[in-house]
Amino acid sequence: MFLLDSDPAVMRYITGGKPTPRATLKEKIEKTIESYKKENGLGLWLTVLKENDELIGWHFIKPFIEAPHIELGYRLYQKAWGKGYATEMANGLANYGFQELNLPKLVAITDKENIGSQNVLSKVGFQLLSKQAAYHGFDDLYYYELENPNSRT
Repeated sequence: MFLLDSDPAVMRYITGGKPTPRATLKEKIEKTIESYKKENGLGLWLTVLKENDELIGWHFIKPFIEAPHIELGYRLYQKAWGKGYATEMANGLANYGFQELNLPKLVAITDKENIGSQNVLSKVGFQLLSKQAAYHGFDDLYYYELENPNSRT
């Protein structure tokens, strides 16, 4: 995971290209492990290729920091970009969240310039609700939501 978070191209829309320090990543991993015990089905999954178990990134559904919702997100190595893996995993996690966890909706955020992630979210069915969202101290992010098609509201 450190190699993934050390790639300036991968981190371009997350930290402006700055790598995540090892100590910060270690702390995030420890918090993720602890959250597995509390969050009943939410968490982070490593994304590996079926044919050879090669690690190509990770995907998550976790509590959204800015509001009482569940966030879907992902990060992939550059070599996995443009091959449909992000869409496949995002769709799989959305289905899992709706069918297994009965979540009413999922949310996601992207940098306004991250066209690749915007396309992934669009393909999965997320709707763009705001082009001026704030998150983790960043402004002007795009905020998306995907309603559970099986929810009865």
